[in-house]
Amino acid sequence: MAKHSVRGSTFPSVNKLVAASIFLWLHSTTASPSSPLYTPQLRAARSDEITAAVSVSSNTLASASYASKDYLVLDTNTTLSGGISVGLGDGGESNPPSTGYRAVAYFGNWDIYARNVQPTDVPTDLLTHVIYSFANVKKDTGEVILSDSYADTEKHYPTDSWDDKGNNAYGCVKQFYLLKQKHRNMKFLLSIGGWTYAHENKVFASIANPGWISTFAKTAVQLLKDMAFDGLDIDWEYPENTEQAAGYVKLLQAIRDEMEAYSQTLPEKPHFLLSVASPAGALNYELLDIMKMDQYLDMWNLMSYDYSGAWDKDSGFAGHSSTIFASQQNPKSTPFDSAKPLIYYLDKGIHPGKINLGMPLYGHSFMNTDGPGQKFQSVGKGSWEAGIYDYKVLPLPGAQVYKDESILASWSYDPQTREMISYDTPEIVEIKIEFIKANKLGGGMWWDASGDRPKDDPQSLIALVVKGLGGENGGDMEQIQNVLDYPESKYDNIKSGMKQQKGDGTTTTTTKTPTATAA
Repeated sequence: MAKHSVRGSTFPSVNKLVAASIFLWLHSTTASPSSPLYTPQLRAARSDEITAAVSVSSNTLASASYASKDYLVLDTNTTLSGGISVGLGDGGESNPPSTGYRAVAYFGNWDIYARNVQPTDVPTDLLTHVIYSFANVKKDTGEVILSDSYADTEKHYPTDSWDDKGNNAYGCVKQFYLLKQKHRNMKFLLSIGGWTYAHENKVFASIANPGWISTFAKTAVQLLKDMAFDGLDIDWEYPENTEQAAGYVKLLQAIRDEMEAYSQTLPEKPHFLLSVASPAGALNYELLDIMKMDQYLDMWNLMSYDYSGAWDKDSGFAGHSSTIFASQQNPKSTPFDSAKPLIYYLDKGIHPGKINLGMPLYGHSFMNTDGPGQKFQSVGKGSWEAGIYDYKVLPLPGAQVYKDESILASWSYDPQTREMISYDTPEIVEIKIEFIKANKLGGGMWWDASGDRPKDDPQSLIALVVKGLGGENGGDMEQIQNVLDYPESKYDNIKSGMKQQKGDGTTTTTTKTPTATAA
């Protein structure tokens, strides 16, 4: 590939990538490792121009101009000190996504218990997609099954009757169906797998077996029919070899075929959605046959978080858990970053609008440390598990908040307890919004909804992103209605659209969304 000079540095020609924009993340003269006051300058460019992330030495860049579609001219005498060339492209072969930004949040069925976050606490009026987590898989047969039938379909909320006639769905499934009726722009997907089932229990181990794939696809789509899902999400962490990667493609194809066949039986022939939770680590994404997967997918939910955490005790360095760029001043603080997987996916031909940038609603704790890139010895107590705090409780009392805008990272630090917590602050998220826009990504994704502040709190990250991407009236968000007609559901209330059959045979229609209560 041809290279072009840029004031002493070179960047590859990106004619094949058709890059989306140009980024210049510039370190200001006030920046230092101990005082992270980096000031980025962000200039968007046309879709036929190159993207570049460059680091600048102690001088601040005066100005920049774009001289051609495949290289960059810097109008300054500043000496470049390394940096990376980024080609964030429009993609080559990938089908373009629907128009409008997405706001996608995962919701765990366990959230209703100790966390006491119920479906009605989720800002479904703001979100375009809620991904309900997780369904399990029978390892030997491929049958997709519910992981918690009480949470999913049995729990009675205050407005649920015990006298309904027939076989009815309750629990989170009914609650989200009622929310779908109220907020027609919110799509409800079922996620299958997740870390515990996919990684620890290895439920995808038999994916090379065609019968296993067929059973998986049929039973997954049966859950979609029964429980009123608008689509399916596969969270496989992670294929371990090329044979499994090939099986992944066949699995997605089988699911897509089953969903299309079901769609053709419905009067409106809706398009059911298929997505994956996609890895951000090179050892995992380089195994995937990305373009073959992409032909069956509506979106990629990039897991651009968990870059550093308690598991780094062996290396011993506290790091940033959801940074966009790698740090050149403090490389031990960024073992992973989001730019590299984005470059990889887009270089393979994925349309940027199909990728949702993952953002955490929690923070990773590091104890007995002096900060990012420094040694740590243990982790903090956490909100629900050691080392992990919900975003809504951060920063902890006594902690000071810091940010490094050159890499898009933020954290808190308490000098008394020597605890660092890496998490996204509203200030950093506001810049990530601009990153999504400038690179024409599909939108934002969060793990998981239970960690955010209430939507009317000015510090709510979901509300902040939706306002930033969608505008004051939300008009720039994706506008696609959900599906309400599920005539083959085994649940009578879903089949009837929540026209409840009372024990005496009378019929009523549910119009009020229930109020959340403790489990």
